[in-house]
Amino acid sequence: MWQANSNYASNEYFLPVMGLGFLGHAYSRYLAVKDGIEADLPTHGGKTRALTKEDFSQQSTMIVGEKLSREDAKARRR
Repeated sequence: MWQANSNYASNEYFLPVMGLGFLGHAYSRYLAVKDGIEADLPTHGGKTRALTKEDFSQQSTMIVGEKLSREDAKARRR
């Protein structure tokens, strides 16, 4: 299917396609736990500490920066 317009073999598409699927899942998981983590962050003197990598790893997910968000990517295409 893809080989008609490409010089790549079908097995060379595997990693990029799987990578996109993984990033989509990671971003979805990030959004699912982010609000809960922010609600539980400790405050000191009226200031809430920043999110850390450890906050997300405790929830079995990884931190995905806003620069990697789908909304940001869509906005760049426009």
